Amino acid sequence: MNVIIIRSIVSLLAIGGGLFEAYQSFRYVRTLRQTPNSATASFAPLALFTSIVFALILIGGGIAVAFGDYSKLGL
Repeated sequence: MNVIIIRSIVSLLAIGGGLFEAYQSFRYVRTLRQTPNSATASFAPLALFTSIVFALILIGGGIAVAFGDYSKLGL
């Protein structure tokens, strides 16, 4: 029973973190559109790509923890 609770908490935290990261990246894009000649515009595509990939990894990991089959590991 404790493993189910821990997996649920980890899953929700990972999915929530991924959604927050995606929100932050979209907010960053909106900020860059408002200030097109900013000093951070040169590395913006790489930062945005990294942020989106990280968000997808967090969301995917949360789903894997929630619905993964860990019976072979003895959990």
